[in-house]
Amino acid sequence: MTTTTHADRARPLQADSVKIGFGPEVRKDLTVLANALKDKDDFDPSVHQMVMSMSTGAPTDLTLAVTQLAMVVRDTAEYAARKRDPEVKEALDDVIGDLVPGNARSNPIQVTVETRGRVKIR
Repeated sequence: MTTTTHADRARPLQADSVKIGFGPEVRKDLTVLANALKDKDDFDPSVHQMVMSMSTGAPTDLTLAVTQLAMVVRDTAEYAARKRDPEVKEALDDVIGDLVPGNARSNPIQVTVETRGRVKIR
């Protein structure tokens, strides 16, 4: 009989083996944010595209998802402040609120880990 200790199981993961997607409430809020940003002349269209992509719920590499989320929050917050756009500010606040632990109404982040040809969903 082989015994496995916690130390044997607790190994660092490679970031490229971890994918995340957003839960239903976050996806809904991202869709509202995408709609609020739609056709804003001076908002970066590539960032708008990131918002739309994140709202689909498709799993994304962890590193890419974190980077894109940071860019979306930064650019959207700057835009809302610069333009004093309450619709965009409220939509961004809702996204952030659903991502904050303890405030989330549902499972805000869905994690998929690929290990040795198998996929584990957490």
